[in-house]
Amino acid sequence: MEIERKWMVKEWPEKPLPLLFEYRMRQGYLSVTPTVRIREESRSGGDTDYILCFKSSGTLARKEIELSISEDKFRQLEDLIQLPLIPKIRRTYLLSDGSHLEVNHVDEGQKTEFWYAEIEFPTVEAALSWKPEDAGLSAYLNDEVTGQPGQSMGAYWVQTRCTDTTDAGLKAQTTDTKNAGPEPQTTDTKNAGPEPQTTDTKNAGSEPQTMDTKNAGAEPQTTDTGDSVYGKYKSALKLVMDSITDRIRAYNDSFRSQKGEGIYEHLSARIKSEESMREKCRRKGLPETPYSALNVITDAIGIRIVTRFIDDIYAIIHHLKASSDLTVVTEKDYIRNAKPNGYRSYHMILKAAVPYEDVCGNFPGEYYVEIQLRTIAMDMWASLEHQLKYKQNISNASMITSELKRCADELASCDVSMQTIRTLINGDATKQQKEGTN
Repeated sequence: MEIERKWMVKEWPEKPLPLLFEYRMRQGYLSVTPTVRIREESRSGGDTDYILCFKSSGTLARKEIELSISEDKFRQLEDLIQLPLIPKIRRTYLLSDGSHLEVNHVDEGQKTEFWYAEIEFPTVEAALSWKPEDAGLSAYLNDEVTGQPGQSMGAYWVQTRCTDTTDAGLKAQTTDTKNAGPEPQTTDTKNAGPEPQTTDTKNAGSEPQTMDTKNAGAEPQTTDTGDSVYGKYKSALKLVMDSITDRIRAYNDSFRSQKGEGIYEHLSARIKSEESMREKCRRKGLPETPYSALNVITDAIGIRIVTRFIDDIYAIIHHLKASSDLTVVTEKDYIRNAKPNGYRSYHMILKAAVPYEDVCGNFPGEYYVEIQLRTIAMDMWASLEHQLKYKQNISNASMITSELKRCADELASCDVSMQTIRTLINGDATKQQKEGTN
């Protein structure tokens, strides 16, 4: 089992650390999903080894099998790939707690070169409890990307070497990759996702059309969709989006029948437009392909839920996490840990299991869904801040920024006060019910 955390860095560590090993490597992929990789590694002053590696899916922890192979077998597999392998230099440093810090310099001298660092741990508990500041590396390891989509070497291989990852016949990629290299695929912390195209305002009296995403009979039309960046998978996106919004509406109706009020104020959803997705691919140095749009970028489907009370946000999150066909990829709680500018919201990236093919050729497949949850106050503030951010020639910008931060804090205080009042009211109602039954 491989259990490791990963950070993006910009250079070798400045802090003096004992250097244990230095390797020069070349690696390439026969398959990205699942991972089947070959690696040639030469230790400074030592021999050269050839390794065939298999890895399961996963983020922090995943299964890994490494087999030593002969140089002849390695050359045969390299010839089978027919793409330039990725060169990298790895230096392994000893930390004060006995851990090993592995720093990798990838594609040195190329436009896409970058550094990343990893630390492997014996258990998940040890990995989660380890802090960079304990090793004096808080400034160096300040950009953690563990588990974030698009951050693996496999993703970098796709960005810079190939387009087809469904079999070993990977094709050369001629797209300009001057800005390539793993980049965190996190939700937009100020306006995460364009304004949804469809809106449900309270969903009063509507009967949800629920769809079981594992056994649903609906099959997406996989005919060619012309020049769509989503390719033949475009029609599947609406099925996935509708499936999740329908179950949220069903949960809202159930909550209303029990509590007398819905759990959210309004729900909206959208599929990112062709133009927006292509622009995002270009901005991130990605080829404008279905694989980039649906497996490297994770917000093709965006859902926003606006509630009246903070507790309702966490109740909806708990409900989504309880769904067996939804897997949490990443989540950011900017409610309990607000952004420095005052931004508050809860962001989730989920993977939805579906009974049809995905862009990686898996059947059944999985599709990414980005979900934002906010209170009415948070949503109002974020909308205003987003509008002002794109205004030109604003005078007194620093004063406006300061005022926005003050407003964000006041609105957050109001949210807490409203939640407290609601709790007190509900508590009195519960007490009266109990007294009435005695």
